[in-house]
Amino acid sequence: MNNTQDRNTLAKIVCSTNNIHVIYHGNCMDGTASAWAARYWLSKADKNLSFEKGFYGKAVDDYEIPDDTELVLMVDFSMKSAELDQMAAKFKVAIIDHHDSAQRELNNVAHPNIFKVFDMTESGATLTWRVFSEYENLNPAWRTDDGCRIPTLLKHVRDRDLWQWKLKDTKAVALALNHYGLGIDDFDHAYNQELDELVAFGTPMVLYHQSIVENIACSAKEFEMLVDSGSVVVPIVTCSPMFISDVAQEIYNKMDVPFVLLVNSDLKGGFKCSLRSKQGTGHVVNGIAESFGGGGHQYAAGFYVTETQFYEMGRLVKNA
Repeated sequence: MNNTQDRNTLAKIVCSTNNIHVIYHGNCMDGTASAWAARYWLSKADKNLSFEKGFYGKAVDDYEIPDDTELVLMVDFSMKSAELDQMAAKFKVAIIDHHDSAQRELNNVAHPNIFKVFDMTESGATLTWRVFSEYENLNPAWRTDDGCRIPTLLKHVRDRDLWQWKLKDTKAVALALNHYGLGIDDFDHAYNQELDELVAFGTPMVLYHQSIVENIACSAKEFEMLVDSGSVVVPIVTCSPMFISDVAQEIYNKMDVPFVLLVNSDLKGGFKCSLRSKQGTGHVVNGIAESFGGGGHQYAAGFYVTETQFYEMGRLVKNA
C-alpha cells in the first residue's frame, strides 16, 4: 500500500467516526499546529472532538480519554507498540506522525484497530493537513477557493520543525507564534492574522531572541553521558523549551561536539531531556533517546527521566 492509499484509508476511518480524542505532541509548535489542522478539518465534518497533550513516557492510564471516545487520533505523536496495543484494546487508534523513531518502532505493527501514516518529508502539521485535505471523499464544497492548499503558516511551521530555514521570515513567524502561545486557540488566532502582521510582530524579537540564545549557550558545562556504546562527553545546558534547538545550534556550530544535551525540570521533579546534533554530520541521537523510552528524528530527539534516572545517566565534568 502506498502512502496516498495509507492516507486515504486512515482519513476514511477517522471521518467515519463521531467521537474522537486527539492526542498531540505537547509543548511543541508543530504538535499544536497538528492539533489545529485536525480540528480545522474534522470540525467541518461535525465530529465530537476532545484534545490532550501527549508526552513520551506518559503512561496510557494517565491520559484522560472521555468514556464515549470511539477513536484516538495521534498527530505529531505516537507511543511504543506495547502502549498502543493497550490503547487499541479499547479504541481504534489512528496515528499521523513524521518521527523516524516512531516509524521504525511501529512499521511492522499489524493490529485491526491501529492505523498509521508516516512521512518524514513533512512536519506533523503539514502531514495532518494533507491527510484530511486530500481525502478522496472530502466534501466538494470544502475544496473551493484553493481551500485545500497547505496554508503558508503551516509551511513556516514545517520549515522550522524540520530545521530547514528555506522560507523567508520563518524565524519572525515562529517567534510571533511563541508569543501567542502553544494553545490550539492561540494558533487559530495567529492563523486568522495576515502573515505580514505576524512577520511585523516577530521581526523585532529576532535579535533579542538571538542574544538570549547566546547567553544560555555560554552556560553550557561538560557532561559525561552513559550510552549503550560506553560514555560520551557532551555539552549540557538547562534550557526553556522555546530556546532548545536554537541554543543547541549555537553550541554545535561553534564547537566540535557529537551532540548537545538540553534539560529542563518539571513540577514532578523529573527532567525533560532533548538531544540535538548538526544535521547531516552530527551524531544520530534518536537511538539514544529510544534507550531512555523516548524518540524523535535522527538529529533531534528527546526523552523523560526521573531525578534518580537523571543522576544515573552521567556526571558533570567541567565547564565546556
